[in-house]
Amino acid sequence: MPMILGAALLIYVFVAIGIYKFVKQKTDNKWIKRGALAFFILLPTYDIIITNTLGAYYCLTTPSTYVNKKVEYPISIYWEDNVYPEFDKKDRELMVKNYLNDIRLKVMALGAPDGKVYVYQYKDVSQEYYQLAEEYATFSKELQKLRQEFKKATDSYPPNWKETRDKYLSMDKENDVLRNKLSALLNSFELQETIYDDKNAMPQMNYTVTFNEVRLNPFSRKFLYSDETKIIENQTGNTIAYNRSDSPFFYNIAPDFALGNRYYSSWGWEICESQSYLYYNGDGFKYIASYGSAKHAVNLNIKLYNKYIKGEK
Repeated sequence: MPMILGAALLIYVFVAIGIYKFVKQKTDNKWIKRGALAFFILLPTYDIIITNTLGAYYCLTTPSTYVNKKVEYPISIYWEDNVYPEFDKKDRELMVKNYLNDIRLKVMALGAPDGKVYVYQYKDVSQEYYQLAEEYATFSKELQKLRQEFKKATDSYPPNWKETRDKYLSMDKENDVLRNKLSALLNSFELQETIYDDKNAMPQMNYTVTFNEVRLNPFSRKFLYSDETKIIENQTGNTIAYNRSDSPFFYNIAPDFALGNRYYSSWGWEICESQSYLYYNGDGFKYIASYGSAKHAVNLNIKLYNKYIKGEK
C-alpha cells in the first residue's frame, strides 16, 4: 500500500507540473498562474491545513486536563461509558481484573449495553489478604527507590553498579512473586455480581466516571474526533477530574498504513502537546485519576472505525 500511494503521488507531481507549465505557456495572467499552482498544492494537502487550524482552535478554547482532588481510596465507583457504549461481559471481566482489589476500590458498578448496571464486590475477604497487600505495598515502595538508584547507576556506572543491578533484579523477581500471590489470594474469594435494572436502582457510589464523545460541528467532525472523561464526586456533584482529547483523522496523503483499521491518528500531532492523560497532571500523580480510563477488550480507535467506517453496531 505505501508503494502504491508513493507511486500515485509521484504521478500526481509529474501531471501537476505538466499542467502548470501548460498554463504558464497559455497565459501571462499572474493570478491564473498562482491559482493553478495553489490548486495543485492544496488538492492533496488541504485537509492538513484545515485539521491543524481546527486543532489549534480547539486546543486554545476548550478546557485543559485537570485533577483538583487527590483521592487514594475511592472505595466505590460507577463507570458510564457512552462511547462504546458501556461494558459487555468481556469488558466487565477486564475492569474487575484491573481495578477491583478490595483495598482502594471495594465496589465497582458498570453500565452494560442493555441498560442494566452490574455491581461487583468480593465477599468475606480474609485478614491474610489485607496483611499481604500491606506487605506488597511496602515492598513495592522499596523497589521503586531501588529502581531509581539502579537508573542512576546505569547512567554513570559507578564501581558498585553491578551490586545495585543484582539487588534490583532480585527484588524485582520477589515483587512479581508477591504480586502473583496477592492476585491468586484475591481470586480465591467469592466475587459477588448484583444486577440492577438501571443506574437509578443501584446503591449510590462515591464517584462516577463518565466517558462521552464530544459532538463537534458537522464541518469539524470531518477532520477531528473528540471525547471527554469526567470524574464526579457524587456527594457534592463536583467534577474533580477532567480530560478532553481532540485527535486528527489520518491525512489524505498519509493514511493508516500500519493497521488499516483505526478511526483517528493518535501520534505525531503536536498542537495539543500540552494536553495530558487524565491520570497525570503537571503537579504529579493523583490516584483518583488513574480510574479515568476504562478497560475494554476492543481498542477505542478500532471500535470507532468499526462503528463509523464499517457501520457495525
